[in-house]
Amino acid sequence: MLSRLSLVTLLALVGCGESRSPTSATAQLQGAESNAQRALAERFAPVVVLHPEERYLPMSLDDYFVHLNEAKNEAFFTSGQPAFDRGEAQATVAQVSPDLRYLQYWFFYPKNGCQGMQMDYRPWTWWQDATAQHKTFELCDVAIHEGDWEHVTIELTPDLAAVNKVFFSQHSGGVWQDAATLQFEADRVVVYAALNSHANYASAEGFHTVTTVARPELAALTWIDAVRIGDIVTAATSAGGAGTRSAKRWDTAHNLIVWNEAKPSQYRDYLGPWGRAVDAKQVLPISELPDYLSTIVQVLGKLAFNVVPELRDRSQGVSPPSPWGRTSWQQFDRITIKDEH
Repeated sequence: MLSRLSLVTLLALVGCGESRSPTSATAQLQGAESNAQRALAERFAPVVVLHPEERYLPMSLDDYFVHLNEAKNEAFFTSGQPAFDRGEAQATVAQVSPDLRYLQYWFFYPKNGCQGMQMDYRPWTWWQDATAQHKTFELCDVAIHEGDWEHVTIELTPDLAAVNKVFFSQHSGGVWQDAATLQFEADRVVVYAALNSHANYASAEGFHTVTTVARPELAALTWIDAVRIGDIVTAATSAGGAGTRSAKRWDTAHNLIVWNEAKPSQYRDYLGPWGRAVDAKQVLPISELPDYLSTIVQVLGKLAFNVVPELRDRSQGVSPPSPWGRTSWQQFDRITIKDEH
């Protein structure tokens, strides 16, 4: 919290010597604190770069919440496009620590889409060596769930003048990175949100691999060189064509909801899941692969998400809880545990 001395000094400077009651002074102190929190939250609000093929764009919390427990279709989950294009998506909730050193920004997306996957293979032929193929695609419907909360936490320098380091949420955990390793636009850190999962990254890496199954494990499948499961950060999917479409940029300072201002809302006291549980374990045919490979991936994919530790928690189909009940919210990620998303 701003020191009471500095706030009183500020009020004295702007008060022009006018006499005020204790109640009025307290209200002014609280107002000055709120103004300081909002000013910092807006000044350092991240710029989020969304994948060109992203369909589940940020949505108004109010619009989503009224349908929280209803059956939803793809038209609903993708309905945020018009508001997003107008810059009206109200989906960033910011909170500021009492000492103003930590700024946390929570981003809401209406759906977590299909899992990202890459494969290197040689089409099966008996008469010649085939040219190696590399495909990046969405492994559906594995890992989907309704509602998706992701966040970044910014630690400022002691003088509150610059960013010291940033926490990027990624699935059930995340990473802290020093400011020297990050991209900025003025004071604002640039965040890359992965396709469908919306996991946050500090750089425009094409594909972030969580786990790889390589040649030794695939000896019986001689036409497959490697299978990688992870996040599609900037790489175009095989279904997305040549990848010439521009990334979607999101200025999170617009329509920012600052939690500290305590404005009433229909979801503020809600601590439950943000959506209904869905089936997230079925693996659908993959049009980007030959039929025989698609069938193999359907079998192996479902198996992998049941037995590989890094993947097991990604296919539950359970919606995430409200951020304000989590340890990461309460501790500003200074204590990080793996039960958050």
